[in-house]
Amino acid sequence: MVNNIAIIPARGGSVRIPRKNIVDFFGKPMIAYTIEAALQSDVFNKVVVSTEDEEIAAISRQFGAEVPFMREKFADSHSGVDEVLCYALQQAQEHYGETFDNVGWLQPSSPTRDFEDVRNAYAKFIETNTTCLSTIFRFGWMNPWWAMRLNEGRSEFIFDGVSKRSQDYDTLYSPTGAVGFVKAEALQPGFDFFGADSEYYELDWKKAIDIDDPEDVEMAMAVWGLLYSKQ
Repeated sequence: MVNNIAIIPARGGSVRIPRKNIVDFFGKPMIAYTIEAALQSDVFNKVVVSTEDEEIAAISRQFGAEVPFMREKFADSHSGVDEVLCYALQQAQEHYGETFDNVGWLQPSSPTRDFEDVRNAYAKFIETNTTCLSTIFRFGWMNPWWAMRLNEGRSEFIFDGVSKRSQDYDTLYSPTGAVGFVKAEALQPGFDFFGADSEYYELDWKKAIDIDDPEDVEMAMAVWGLLYSKQ
């Protein structure tokens, strides 16, 4: 039997939105939506929240996640996801006295993704037998090919400006930490989540929202209404 663990990294020291991971989102702490998506997907044997914050730990347990240990390292804003996941996996394997086959990671700042997205991403991960799978979304109305900088009032196009119509450019995608999977045996510090042996699962942009700024909260709440208001 395959032994899968979900790791939800939830640091307490967010700056742009203080206490971001437990901010109220339609009557529940934001992290609750990620915990519920992981549990309801029926993909994981363990759903673990990795945090250094006691309040986040208590709320996570309230919504069904396990927090059997606290994150004693890599709880700053400079630590990479590879370091956080490796450390949490090490802690989990030592705590439970067992090894895991696959690690799923779900960022708590993506509350609009649901259990079906987790389940479908995992199905592709298994089907392709890849080392790592990440979710992505396609750029839509906001055309990245036309990106520009302003330098003392003067514009500087990053690519080739507006030399083509938007429909003539290649389709571009952005990674999102809404859902990801990696084989546990391959996970190590410095792991390249976008390496040669990686696959991707495309999410609708509305499911891929990553909340970093207060404006992102407003957009996520508007999108939530589009996605779930009739359920």
